Amino acid sequence: FTNLKELKLQYQNTSPVRYQPTYTLASLPDEIGNITSLEKLYLNNNTLTALPSTITNLSNLEYFNIQNNKISGVLNLGNSEVLKDFRADYNNISELKIAVAPTIFGTNTNASGNRLRLKRNALGCVEVPSDELVAWKLSNYNQEGGILDNGVVYSDNCSAVTTNSIPDIEREALIAFYNNTKGANWKNDLTTSYNGVTWVNDILKKRNVGAWYGVTTAIINGQKHVTKIELNSNQLAGKIPSEIKNLTQLKELEVNSNGISEISKDIGELNNLEQLTMSSQIINSEYVLKEIPTELNNITSLKRLVINGNIIEGNLDFSNLVNLESLNVSYNQITGLKIGVSPNVFDGSRNVESNYYKNHSLYNTYLNCIGVPQNTISDWEATDFAIRYPNIVWGQDCTAYNNVPSTELQALKDMYNNLEGTNWTSNTNWESGLAKVENNIPYNVTKWHGVTTKIVDGGKHITQINLGNNNLKGTVSSSLGNLSKLESLYLSSNDLTGVLPSELSNLSSLIRGYFQDNSLSGDVPDFTGITSLKTLYISNNSFQFGDFEDEFNNYQNLESFSYSPQSKVGAEEEKTFGDSGFTLEVDVNGANNEYQWYRYGSPINGATNKTLEITNATAADNGYYYCKVTNKIVSNLIIQSEKITMTYDTSLSVEDENLVNSFKLYPNPVEDVIFIKKSLDSKINKIEIYNLLGKKVKVIRNVNSSINVTQLSKGVYLLKIDTDKGLATKRIIKK
Repeated sequence: FTNLKELKLQYQNTSPVRYQPTYTLASLPDEIGNITSLEKLYLNNNTLTALPSTITNLSNLEYFNIQNNKISGVLNLGNSEVLKDFRADYNNISELKIAVAPTIFGTNTNASGNRLRLKRNALGCVEVPSDELVAWKLSNYNQEGGILDNGVVYSDNCSAVTTNSIPDIEREALIAFYNNTKGANWKNDLTTSYNGVTWVNDILKKRNVGAWYGVTTAIINGQKHVTKIELNSNQLAGKIPSEIKNLTQLKELEVNSNGISEISKDIGELNNLEQLTMSSQIINSEYVLKEIPTELNNITSLKRLVINGNIIEGNLDFSNLVNLESLNVSYNQITGLKIGVSPNVFDGSRNVESNYYKNHSLYNTYLNCIGVPQNTISDWEATDFAIRYPNIVWGQDCTAYNNVPSTELQALKDMYNNLEGTNWTSNTNWESGLAKVENNIPYNVTKWHGVTTKIVDGGKHITQINLGNNNLKGTVSSSLGNLSKLESLYLSSNDLTGVLPSELSNLSSLIRGYFQDNSLSGDVPDFTGITSLKTLYISNNSFQFGDFEDEFNNYQNLESFSYSPQSKVGAEEEKTFGDSGFTLEVDVNGANNEYQWYRYGSPINGATNKTLEITNATAADNGYYYCKVTNKIVSNLIIQSEKITMTYDTSLSVEDENLVNSFKLYPNPVEDVIFIKKSLDSKINKIEIYNLLGKKVKVIRNVNSSINVTQLSKGVYLLKIDTDKGLATKRIIKK
């Protein structure tokens, strides 16, 4: 090949799978340097990792293309004095020597139209002839011309260049940033507009960090420093570390659309930072950035701050950022915000130098108050944003607007703990929110399931609790009455038991209360003093007339009052009776009650008292009985007792009068022990004691001459004496 002038080895690949080429050229033999006649050598688009040192022998090369390989190390073209077309971009070359003037590659004022490509390498310095050094420095073959990566300089002796490396402490900071954000997993899409190569997390390899993907450097006071990091949409995940503070000349940090979940408070020491953008930090569809350090407020140099599209909570204070001219905090979960500038700085104009617009975006669902300087309040209130969201308060102190009073918070805490909050159908943010409260971390009750807040009378208050049909179980706590600004309370269709606390009458702002479909009983709180009340539902509970009889006429004036039906009283039972009959009683409170007893569903004539007494009973009195109770004051409500099925039992009837008369019981009335005297020679097998409702309350066996009735309640009882000669029934009175 001694006369070979052109060698084309670009795109060497096979395609065993369609559209999935496998590149096969990964190295070159040293002997390629023997083809000294070569004028054109095309090696682009392969997987070469190095070039043999003999390349320097190719002194006749005019066209040399090694684009899109993986070539690293040193490339010496000092002998190629006729070179006029050299393309080496998209490699990892760390040192380069060129022997010709810049004009050799073309004189087009648009450098990208000429014949030199060097960007996206690991270069820090390009060595050129001494007599052409000025020409190279003045040429448009630089970063702005799209030819070089950031931070690359020209010199006639690169080994003597000492100002082209950043301080070790900054390099260490970049490496810490890389390691803490899982740099090995970064996307590093080098097909985008970024220049450079992937980062090197080896402190000993002091390559030009300006060539690193997304990093920009500049010479400041004779020393190179990192001035910009731009790694948007690059799969960063983790924490911005403390070492970030060591990038003392950093002016711009852009890491939008990544997965950063934590920011070191030391970021507040970046005294030259002008732009910080961190929108949309998401991993696997989950928002991960929930808070930012308060020390951001120390970066008074900030001109642009973008943190929208996260779930940042709490109160953000940017009152010290007096140079701010672009602010975006929208679509987070913040409850309070402080801004230290006039709205006039956000005039919509474009910052040409830094390429951003001077505007603000502040919308947050839970934002109630924005603190601004006193002399700017009227200006802020006149903005389109303030007009669009009139619920937001503008002032100097937003403390009262950021969260609800401690007494209201305690009411929520009691509700969660007393009503088995861990088992609710939905308890979103309740448990985590209460944990934040315990640990003195900013919380936002508006995010808790079923809770709504508003600004009322100069403060943030709970105005609605909607926990209907949510598996609440237990007794409502009295602290609920501390929600003085509560307008709507929905607790229906749960398993609430016991008495509603009287403190609920302190809910002075209540408009609607829904307590229906539970198991509540006892006195209904007196809501008549709440002038705002329009709706009250207490139906389908276990309330009785006396529980709200005194307030009923007032409740009738409400726009909507639902109190019927209520559950039945008593328990469904089956009892027996004898000739002596039986007594049934219904217990329903109320001063104006009316009663009607029923047998087999038909009213019993004259049975209009709370007690039904049947005497001289027979089998004809068999049946199921119940009572319907109404009230002269509380209209349209019937409270019914459960059915009691009564069955005539002949064994409870007296068949032998002589046997009955043979027993004498004394003392009667009795207090503790009653003595039994009998005139017939009969053996007592057992004695059964019944109350007048026909319920067996005691059985005594092995009876001698007395029985102890101390444990019986006061009242009338029937003793059924079972003997070998038959049955006898005696009546006693227990004192």
